[in-house]
Amino acid sequence: MRNKAKKQTAKAEDVVFSEALADNEDKEAIRRMEQADQRVENKHDH
Repeated sequence: MRNKAKKQTAKAEDVVFSEALADNEDKEAIRRMEQADQRVENKHDH
């Protein structure tokens, strides 16, 4: 019983970690898109 509970806890932690990782990747992707937008705007200014 105890072992099963430990496995479920570990699984839950993996899911939380995966979600946090995905969230970071989303933020990074958004940041890169914003940077790309700024570069395009800068090119049009020159």
